[in-house]
Amino acid sequence: MAKYKTLPNYELIRPGIRIQFNSIGTYATNNEKEIALLDNAKPFIERLDKPESKPAQRETKSSKKPAKPKK
Repeated sequence: MAKYKTLPNYELIRPGIRIQFNSIGTYATNNEKEIALLDNAKPFIERLDKPESKPAQRETKSSKKPAKPKK
């Protein structure tokens, strides 16, 4: 759950998305499209929680390119 803060009763309207902040200026969502839009609206809209970091994918032997033979 992502939590944001801005001006009270602020509305952010984009094609296919309508976000209404409450009377104290906070909004919470799980919607990935809304999170992406709100994260790009900083510094005007501030994220209150820390974004969840995606686990880094470790490179495995199968994903590495095979070594070229020496001539």
